[in-house]
Amino acid sequence: MSSLLNAPSIATLFVKPGRVAIPAEQFYAYEMTNDDLLVGYGLPWEHKYRNIPYVSRLKR
Repeated sequence: MSSLLNAPSIATLFVKPGRVAIPAEQFYAYEMTNDDLLVGYGLPWEHKYRNIPYVSRLKR
């Protein structure tokens, strides 16, 4: 347990397959099957859609 407290950890909500450059142990994460653009809940796209109260995939 003490080794977990001394080790750095990364917290993420979504893991995109094409964006993972550093191998790290994941405790909890939603692994996406593609690189879709996500918006809402603080995730903007061109300064838009940040205030949507849920996360959604943006269709291009």
